[in-house]
Amino acid sequence: MKALNKESILDCDELETELHDAEIKQLDEQIFLMPNYPCEFEVTFLDDYHKKHNYPLFYESYLQNVMEFLESQDIKNGADAFVDDNQNLVFVLYGQGYRAEGKEGILTTQVTVKAYDEDKQPINFANLLESLIVSEYQMEPNLWEVSHD
Repeated sequence: MKALNKESILDCDELETELHDAEIKQLDEQIFLMPNYPCEFEVTFLDDYHKKHNYPLFYESYLQNVMEFLESQDIKNGADAFVDDNQNLVFVLYGQGYRAEGKEGILTTQVTVKAYDEDKQPINFANLLESLIVSEYQMEPNLWEVSHD
C-alpha cells in the first residue's frame, strides 16, 4: 500500500498531528475536486477481537460522502489514509481502546473506498492522488509498519 500520510496518527506528537491533519484536509480537498463517483465502502475490522466477532460491512454511496462516512465511525484516535495495491482509497480508523478476553486493544477499522466511473470501470486512485503519496506501507500480520524511503 502507498501511504498518504508521512506518519501514522498513532505515532504523531502534537506538531506532527497538525501536519497529519493538514494531509487529511488536503486529501479531502482533492476528493472534492474529483467527480462524485458512485462508490462501495467496505468496512473490515483489523483488531483481533472485532475481526473475530464481526463480518465485513458494505455500503453504497458516493465519493464526496466519504469524509462524512468516516466521521460516523469510531475515530477517537484518528485515521490514516492509503492507496492499496488494487488502486482503491483506504482509510485505517483508530477508535476507542477496549479490554476483552483478557487483552487490551484499540478498535481498528479499515474502510476501503472502491469507486467506479460511468462505464462501471474502477477508478485508479493511485493515479488521481499521485501527488499526495508519501511512502510505501508494508503490512505484517497484526502489525502496521511504515517505511519511508
